[in-house]
Amino acid sequence: MIPRISADVPGFLPECIGEKLADLAGGVAAYQAIVEIGSYQGRSTCYLASGAPEGVHVWAVDAWDLPKPDSKPGSGILDWFSDPENLRSFHSHVDGCGYASKVHPVRALSVEAAAQWQGPPIGLLFIDGDHSYEAVAADWASWTPHMVGCGKVAFDDARRSKFGVNRFLHDLGMPTDRFCDSRLAVVQT
Repeated sequence: MIPRISADVPGFLPECIGEKLADLAGGVAAYQAIVEIGSYQGRSTCYLASGAPEGVHVWAVDAWDLPKPDSKPGSGILDWFSDPENLRSFHSHVDGCGYASKVHPVRALSVEAAAQWQGPPIGLLFIDGDHSYEAVAADWASWTPHMVGCGKVAFDDARRSKFGVNRFLHDLGMPTDRFCDSRLAVVQT
């Protein structure tokens, strides 16, 4: 299946990773959920929705323009990600790719959204929010209790040692043969 993703949807996700996410989404059973932590302007969200079978929806969790707990105005990249235009662009891109009926945006910090989760059991969790070790560990700890047995957790930027994702996966004891490629890692719960 070729995902319907507009080339106009901005983001840092290469097409090959997007296609892998679509494949992973295709393995989620009907009436389970896909949860994405960090949606930015919707590129990865659209790939996940493109692969989601009938009855499977994507919950796209992002702080969008909410104040970040440790951010300071003018700090660079945090200002860029928290631009209010990103949420409008997200809706425009998801609608433009034809996935609005399969996607539920959740404007919240990840841990807060997990604490209030009342959706279906999660079959696929994609962690691509704050890449610090502490944030990745918090995402893991707060979301995996909502997962079905044998659910999958995908991590972006898994092999990039400059990010905490890599160190978290090492501490989790994930063998290197579980990496899908140079960026994406998948763990089964």
